[in-house]
Amino acid sequence: MTILTVTSEGEVILDRKLLETLDIAPGDRLVALPQADGGLSLSRMRDKAAPTGEKAEGGLEAFFGGLKNRRQPAPSLDEINEAIESGWAGKVRFDDDR
Repeated sequence: MTILTVTSEGEVILDRKLLETLDIAPGDRLVALPQADGGLSLSRMRDKAAPTGEKAEGGLEAFFGGLKNRRQPAPSLDEINEAIESGWAGKVRFDDDR
C-alpha cells in the first residue's frame, strides 16, 4: 500500500516503485476514476493522443475505416431504400443463409 500526499497546488507525487508497477514514464497520461466507495482507480492511458492536427493511430477513424467495403462500391440511397422496402414487403428474407 502506498500513501500519497496532495500538495497545496493539488499535485500528487508518485514514488518510483509505484511508477514502475504501473508502467508509467514521464509524459504518460493517467486516467483517474472515482469509485463509489470514495476510492480512486488510477491507470496509465494506453493510447497516446496525437498532437493537434495529426490523426491518432487507432481511434474511431481507424475503426470506421476498417469497415469500408473495398470490393464493391457503397450502395446508393435508392438501393438502400429498395432493400428496406423489399424486406418490409416480405420479398426478401434476411435470415436466409443461401
